[in-house]
Amino acid sequence: MTRRSLALDTISPDGRVSMNELDAKKRRIRDGDRVRVSSQHGAVELVAEISSAMKAGEVFIPFAFW
Repeated sequence: MTRRSLALDTISPDGRVSMNELDAKKRRIRDGDRVRVSSQHGAVELVAEISSAMKAGEVFIPFAFW
């Protein structure tokens, strides 16, 4: 993580990944589950935040948590 902010840690101590509810259902992920997200650049464990506002096939991770 790139986080070095006491204010961010106070507001949100755990990293979050937002994802579409249908994608989560396919993967049997529920809101609040810890999940591992990986790419060619590395991997991180975050708390799943299920949202109908997210498009299917996409996830969002705030920069400070990646």
